[in-house]
Amino acid sequence: MKIFDSFKAMLQVKKPTLDQMEASVASAEQAVASLRSQMEELEGRRRDLLIASDTERARHKQAISTTADQLADAELYLATLRERLALVQQETAEAERAARYAAALSARADAGKRLAKIYPQLVSQFVDLMEEMARADAAVDAANVDLPKGRTPLARTEAAMLYPRREREVLGERIERLWIADGMSRPLEDQRAVRQTGTDIGLVKLDDPCDNPLWNTRPLVLARLRSFRRIEYLPAEAVTQMPAGIAGNVQLPAMFEGSACWGYYLSGGRIVDPQEVLAEVAAVRRLPRARSVSTEDHIAAVVEFELIDDPAEQSAA
Repeated sequence: MKIFDSFKAMLQVKKPTLDQMEASVASAEQAVASLRSQMEELEGRRRDLLIASDTERARHKQAISTTADQLADAELYLATLRERLALVQQETAEAERAARYAAALSARADAGKRLAKIYPQLVSQFVDLMEEMARADAAVDAANVDLPKGRTPLARTEAAMLYPRREREVLGERIERLWIADGMSRPLEDQRAVRQTGTDIGLVKLDDPCDNPLWNTRPLVLARLRSFRRIEYLPAEAVTQMPAGIAGNVQLPAMFEGSACWGYYLSGGRIVDPQEVLAEVAAVRRLPRARSVSTEDHIAAVVEFELIDDPAEQSAA
């Protein structure tokens, strides 16, 4: 069979690729399956040939013998090719392991050079910063013990970074009479939608009753005219907008292995698994970067309505 020539040629290749061996094994499997099918068909015709001529019977027996011989060769080729495939798979896996090992050595060398160059400076800067913060916090604690008149206690350095740059600045305030539906805490957006039915009482249809499920069963909702305090203000802002996802203090490892603090430190906890470190780093990088808020930043004014609950003040309004 011609296909046997390809099997023989493949076995003579000194360094076949994994793809070549897999293709040859697949071809050998197909050849074995085809010859087995032919053998089954030939064996099934034996009974029919009991009454055939001697010539036909001899021809049939010769076909069985030839097919059986080809099947035996094909099965032997298949077994040999499978053994060779196993060796190639082992060699390929070993080559991949060697490549990963070499890549790891290279990556470690590059990281080590950067560590030796940058890390001592980074640790020095971090230690200096911690010392400066500690001295500042000690001064804050001392000042808080005996405060000047009219002054409030000071927050420590880290907490002060999250404190407002300025208090809320009220731009204007006035009293307004507005319609409010029963069950709501804020005035109706469309004041003209209310149909007044009496003194300070009316009915309104709400298209989106998500705030109160009872409105689903009522086509019209009772509305009342109430007094609200309308406040327009500039909201307070932080000095620095820090990434909200970083919790706890970031600690840096020592420079030598075996130290009690050797390893990666993130989010206040010790992490020694590199995959955990990569996941933590990726999470931090997805957060908004810290940025200083300048006094020139545009701050949009906010308008809020406060319902006047005091009956006397409500009547006076």
